[in-house]
Amino acid sequence: MKDPRKHSFHAFLNSTTPGHQGQIGVSRTSRSLIVDLGTSGWLQVITASNRGNVSGARFRFDYLETRSDRIHYSISCDSQVENYYGRKLGVSRNGYIGLYENDASPFWKLEIIGDWDGSNRLQFYLRDQRGHLAGNYESFNGDKFLNVDDGSRLSLVASDIYLL
Repeated sequence: MKDPRKHSFHAFLNSTTPGHQGQIGVSRTSRSLIVDLGTSGWLQVITASNRGNVSGARFRFDYLETRSDRIHYSISCDSQVENYYGRKLGVSRNGYIGLYENDASPFWKLEIIGDWDGSNRLQFYLRDQRGHLAGNYESFNGDKFLNVDDGSRLSLVASDIYLL
């Protein structure tokens, strides 16, 4: 397989962080009177307890440039999930990582973990444009969402990579 580090590609995302393992998906139902999670598109690690409320998704990584040890991508949803297809990955004012129409981040930084082994997998830390690491944040009601301001740092794996 061609090295995906300087190419655009589609892939599924999985967290490999101990205690936070699972596929990354998109929240799809409202369980809160305060925040409508069904329209927020916030990202979550899919677990046995939230499987009914989170849809698995494939993501598109559009290569922009490489700077030092960070690879810059524009990231969007590449699955027909709750009308999120094509929406860009962004950060809410509270640091939640989600799929948005307007407030998307212009780019995301991938900090590669180790050397690429020639497989169709790529392990990395995800950082927003400010350099803040993606983490798994537990909200007041016990639900966990990807967030760049708080939470346990996540190591991610892009799997089933398909180069564009």
